[in-house]
Amino acid sequence: MGYLDGLIDPCFKPTEAGTTIFFPYGIGSRGYIISDDDEHRLRRFLREFCIVSFGIGLVAIAAVGIHALWMLTVLFPWYAIEIRRALKGKEKSHECYSISYTTTTMAASTGLATCVMLVLVGVVLFGASIWVLLKTDNKFLGVIGSLFFGFGLAFEFLQLIVVIRSRGKPYRENRTENRESGGIGGHL
Repeated sequence: MGYLDGLIDPCFKPTEAGTTIFFPYGIGSRGYIISDDDEHRLRRFLREFCIVSFGIGLVAIAAVGIHALWMLTVLFPWYAIEIRRALKGKEKSHECYSISYTTTTMAASTGLATCVMLVLVGVVLFGASIWVLLKTDNKFLGVIGSLFFGFGLAFEFLQLIVVIRSRGKPYRENRTENRESGGIGGHL
């Protein structure tokens, strides 16, 4: 388990009935009720999608610079086609994807060490953005960086608090308990 699982786990929520709800479209969207086999296939696809996205993003930044991230938009049709294919005929859930579930699940999936590392990296990146804002002529990049890394730092800090409160228990180890309680043990 690690950061990649932390990104993927919040897309799947166990229910009290023993099924799983998959949220493919982010916060505020409704999920789909899926089988265990569907969950396995969707997790595999999401891992592939994240790895390819990170790879293309890193190559684009290294080759052209930060402005080349628009190249990631070529991956959107791949995501849309695969998700549509996987969810064809699946029942829509009445439950919506929430930020609190995302925070708790990501925190429990990534663990204490990863959360601490992400908070420290966030502090450095936020500090660098503030420095760019105050000490250079590129105010636009400083503002955008400060907002982006500031929100990211706040989110990672919330995850760290959740991990500390839950004593860093990994999400997957409590899968049965989570299915019975409908979530991550009521933390948050």
